[in-house]
Amino acid sequence: MAKLKYSQAELDNHEHYIRNRIVKALCKRLAMLSSLLAVSDILPNGSSYQGTKIDTPCEYDYILPMDMSKNNKDVVFTRIPYRSYALDVNIYGDTFTEITQLFSKLTHLDSELFRDHTLNSRTFVRCILLQALDKCLSELHAEGELVYKGLVLLDSKLEKESPKFNEVYLHSQEHGPSIQLRVGGPLCVTDIDMGFCLKVPGETLTQDTFYIALLSPPFLTHWIVSIYRTPNISNMDACHRYIIMALKYILTKLDKQRAFNSFSLTTLVRYHIENECDGSAVEQSIGKCFNDVCHSIARLQYVSKSDSPTELVSWGHWLEDLMNKDCPGIKIFRRGSYDNSEPVFPLVIYILNKLAKSSSGVPTVQDIQTQIDMVVKTCKLEAWRQHIIITLLRKNQLSSSEQEDILSTEDVYDLRVKYNHKNDTLFGTGIVVINTQRIMDIIGHQYESAPPNKDNLFVIHDHPNTGFQNFQTSSIKFLP
Repeated sequence: MAKLKYSQAELDNHEHYIRNRIVKALCKRLAMLSSLLAVSDILPNGSSYQGTKIDTPCEYDYILPMDMSKNNKDVVFTRIPYRSYALDVNIYGDTFTEITQLFSKLTHLDSELFRDHTLNSRTFVRCILLQALDKCLSELHAEGELVYKGLVLLDSKLEKESPKFNEVYLHSQEHGPSIQLRVGGPLCVTDIDMGFCLKVPGETLTQDTFYIALLSPPFLTHWIVSIYRTPNISNMDACHRYIIMALKYILTKLDKQRAFNSFSLTTLVRYHIENECDGSAVEQSIGKCFNDVCHSIARLQYVSKSDSPTELVSWGHWLEDLMNKDCPGIKIFRRGSYDNSEPVFPLVIYILNKLAKSSSGVPTVQDIQTQIDMVVKTCKLEAWRQHIIITLLRKNQLSSSEQEDILSTEDVYDLRVKYNHKNDTLFGTGIVVINTQRIMDIIGHQYESAPPNKDNLFVIHDHPNTGFQNFQTSSIKFLP
């Protein structure tokens, strides 16, 4: 279900094209433009190289350490007080002169590249790197190496710009700490995230693990301290990779999901490995590990009511911090923040885990897909129902007949239209109270009307303590 759907030979050919025909060719051309932009290596990163990519190879991530800071006394890194994740990069001597000249050559924009001798990360991206890449891609286009479609504002969905084979778009803005290309590859349209960075001298942990200074996200001027680990030593065994892939597959079933992504889910699993997983166990229980990770996801958004343990409450904001393990001090989710706070995915994970703990038999792929679709639809609908009910209660506008109507409406769009709810997501919308037993009853009723299949993945039992084989639930602290 969650594996890449191509043969290994096809995947190797696709990756070889992306790395060599696009990324390597661009890096070579950048070095010809200026030695300051030369990169010492093309380092693989992200899910495509960590063995957790699902469906199609539609994204590749690379870390590209620039030679600018290599054995260069003109480049000095300074930690920023009270910001453990941030660095200033100070440039002096001939390197300062060369960067200033390159800036004048590539752009006529009136932007501040330096404050005294401190290099502005944002200006470096927009006025040097993006302009240099635009120039290099235009040259490769003129030479017939590729078809360059221009510097454009890319949509987050691949369908918006669908380049044909060997066509390339360059994203006109920063993409987090990276610069993004969209390419028509041999197998599919592929996004390439190029993480240009500076290797921080004297702070190498091992040969394969070292500190880098990444470009800052938009609106920040400093550089971000991060740790690069080669994917083959990422301390992620097959059991935990399968969990990430399963969570990512479930995530694809939710539309307009902006809070959780591959990176945040991988981070949660890494914290589980570090803090909860019994690494000494001869045989790991994937059920126990899945349960622990699901618990971590659910408690980011929900608490259970002490007087009604089947009811979960989301206050509309994050209940815990989720720290970036590779960028000390950076928070992926911030406790108390309403930013991108989203209650549906944690609820889906919570319900699926409760159902999984009462499962038996060996499921088919179709069983799994059907079950996930059913839970996603039910949780999304129930979250919207409860949100609209509470919104009307606050306004003293809810009658008993309206509440019955809301609870009987079977389509989210119909609910939003009927009750004039303009937002199409539940991000940061305030308190939601969910009766999980109601959801379980709805799903159980749906199963009763579904064609019988003794091998269904999630079968509702009267005895919910029936768990995975060799999986003891008594030692697990889990939301009800």
